[in-house]
Amino acid sequence: MAATASLNRDLERMRIWADKWKVTFEPSKCKALTISRKRNPTRLDLYFGNTKLAEMDELEILGVTIDKKLTWAKHISNTTARAGQKLGALRRVANKLDVKGRATVYKAQVRSVMEYASLCWMSASTTTLKLLDFIQSKALRIIGVDEQQARMDFNIPSLHHTQQVAAASVLYKMHTSCCPSIM
Repeated sequence: MAATASLNRDLERMRIWADKWKVTFEPSKCKALTISRKRNPTRLDLYFGNTKLAEMDELEILGVTIDKKLTWAKHISNTTARAGQKLGALRRVANKLDVKGRATVYKAQVRSVMEYASLCWMSASTTTLKLLDFIQSKALRIIGVDEQQARMDFNIPSLHHTQQVAAASVLYKMHTSCCPSIM
């Protein structure tokens, strides 16, 4: 298959580059992930040197779980669990804080977890994204505000709005050449 041969050539070039510049890769730690919506995607036999790369159904890179169909369900489930734990901690100290304090703790500890790398996974299904919206609505009840008051008084917009603004910002930077050239 042409794709496999091309990818293996690229991996060999990367190995040669690493040897030249004294960079060490541990081939047993390198993994392959084929992203496809097909029921039976083509399996690729990829090699780094003499080591065959293990093909995975999902990978976690920098805290973002990427699955073979890009559904983002596992990542958002993990994010929801982490945010839920932090929300539980906020609930336990809520009676010791005023509304502004609860909003500050929410934004710093819970919301930051929910927004991490959101440009990657913002295309997830509406059903999956509702898990995060549920955490936000629970948080607003703990803080003691409604959505409008959260947005106006404490600068807590909806997650969807934040993602749309971030995406628009990146597109603007790309259009005006303010992004790094690697993009």
